[in-house]
Amino acid sequence: MSTVDHLSFDKGIYAGKADEALRDREKLQKACQSFEALLLAQIWKHQLAAAKALGPGAEEPFHQMEDVALEMASDQLSRLGGVGLWKFLYEEIVKQGDQTRK
Repeated sequence: MSTVDHLSFDKGIYAGKADEALRDREKLQKACQSFEALLLAQIWKHQLAAAKALGPGAEEPFHQMEDVALEMASDQLSRLGGVGLWKFLYEEIVKQGDQTRK
């Protein structure tokens, strides 16, 4: 593969770098959303465990399914905008990256 294979000549010679930067930001956004989803799932799991500790204490057979359901709900919540943590992380990381490149 030559060095010009990744360039789009319709957009100009620097389009390759712009496209790469856009893909990097999309990856960063997904990573931040995944982090927020993971954090929310952990918080919910701990809250659920604390609530169950106050209850009758019977062992439940569907514990793993509850965990998966909480993880799926957290992931969906984050993709729909979340609680704002992923946006804050994303903006801060982008800002740090911009300052590093200067």
